[in-house]
Amino acid sequence: MDGNGNQNRVPVKKRGNGFAITSLVLGILSISLFCTLFSPVLSALSLIFGIIYLVSYVPERKSFAITGIILAAASILMFIISINILMNSAALHSIRNADPATLLQEYLKFVRDSGYGDLINTLN
Repeated sequence: MDGNGNQNRVPVKKRGNGFAITSLVLGILSISLFCTLFSPVLSALSLIFGIIYLVSYVPERKSFAITGIILAAASILMFIISINILMNSAALHSIRNADPATLLQEYLKFVRDSGYGDLINTLN
């Protein structure tokens, strides 16, 4: 305590909005690049910076961090959907161009390998 009866307090540093703005910028970039391999990395970083800002600091610009988190989540969802569409279209293309007898043989091999070999043997 000093002579005036006040306790000596350590001044609290006011933190900037760097993490919130970084989360927002990375979220915008991840949405813009959702069809590339950069998207998951940018989304993860955006989520990390946004969550750190919301948890660690007294948020002044909470909306920047929340928007970055929402954009990152949307980017991850769009990336997963685009990968599924790509995989399904590749699978459909290979099925359309394949010989039906070859497809049947591959299917029977898959079923035999998956443990239903006895059922296949009884059908033959």
